[in-house]
Amino acid sequence: EGAAKVYGYTVNPAVNESSSITQAPLVVTTSVANKVYDSTTAATGTATLASGVLEGDTVALASGGTFMFNDPNAGTSKPVTVSGLTLSGSDAGNYYIPAQSQTANISPATLYYSPVAVSRSYGTNNPVFTGSLAGFLGGDTLASATQGQLSFYSPATPASGLGAYPILGTGITVPSGNYTLSQAS
Repeated sequence: EGAAKVYGYTVNPAVNESSSITQAPLVVTTSVANKVYDSTTAATGTATLASGVLEGDTVALASGGTFMFNDPNAGTSKPVTVSGLTLSGSDAGNYYIPAQSQTANISPATLYYSPVAVSRSYGTNNPVFTGSLAGFLGGDTLASATQGQLSFYSPATPASGLGAYPILGTGITVPSGNYTLSQAS
């Protein structure tokens, strides 16, 4: 009987105490790519096991995880949650991965004014111009993603010389900031 030495510790069996060993945290580095608005919260990222595995232990990052923006809207330094990172290896149970988070940007996508081409005779007034706004993503529509009244005009007047003139879109705003507006080329 008596005390026994184990790995530099003296264990006295006469003492009725317990101890616990908890999992050690690992250092995992993550990075997230910026993206253009696509109406989803999906993000693209990478995870790398940076440090924290004790010498002689076998531990690896088994999965790269899932990266999700907190909402789909355009903006800068938007929070991204990282989940689903798992470990593999014979000693994986001795470690854990602390919560991971990142930030990344979602840039606005572009909507294009798309006029219907028309012609007229010299000296006459312009016809009523029509067209659409193209480039909506996901379930976004003219009614749900914009405000205003879509209309088209041309700088051509009855006195304008012969030639081609642009038909330009106007009248729309995008309050959400998820889109920018551009004239079709």
